[in-house]
Amino acid sequence: MDTIDAIPLAKGHLPVFGHGASFLRDPLGFISSLPRDGDLVRIKMGPMTVVVVCDPQLTRHVLLDDRTFDRGGPLYDRSREVAGEGLGTCTYATHRRQRRLCQPTFRVERFPGYAQVMATAVEDVTRSWRDGQVIDPSSEMSKLTVRVAVRTMFSTSLPESTVQQVADDFGLIAEGMFRRMVMPPLINHLPTPGTRRYYQAKPDFAESAHN
Repeated sequence: MDTIDAIPLAKGHLPVFGHGASFLRDPLGFISSLPRDGDLVRIKMGPMTVVVVCDPQLTRHVLLDDRTFDRGGPLYDRSREVAGEGLGTCTYATHRRQRRLCQPTFRVERFPGYAQVMATAVEDVTRSWRDGQVIDPSSEMSKLTVRVAVRTMFSTSLPESTVQQVADDFGLIAEGMFRRMVMPPLINHLPTPGTRRYYQAKPDFAESAHN
């Protein structure tokens, strides 16, 4: 028996899809249920086996020892389709250099400017709410996060129409990456509406981000 086979397999996996359907249906609920099966748990994402670390100390070890536990796998493969070898997606070999290049962006004197951008984004989102309106907190917080990311990462001088376009494309790309990460490769190549929206948003997002 391989060592990985000794790790318990999470319940509820299906033929072909594995745990992908459960993960797509309720990501937080699915991940939150895994620790009951052990400190290390196997899940199946289509044909791929993924080991999920559920113990805090083991998680700390994996995050700190990036030489041993390098960045790879379906999540980073999908992310690199859009972001290339950026700070959030690059491997250990290039991460230190990427981090040094980005460090000026995180100087203390820049934080008041970021805070102002965040406050403005909060006002823009909450101003659209109306008394008695029922909102989806998860959706609204995602909208807010994207707007802050666009304004802080790219430019505070972008026209509002461009910010909205980048935010919309960012949401489509994130949704597509998530879906492509957990579904079998064959399904990812089918011309479904979600796949078409993902590929249409990729060039628009890149072009808007560089303008």
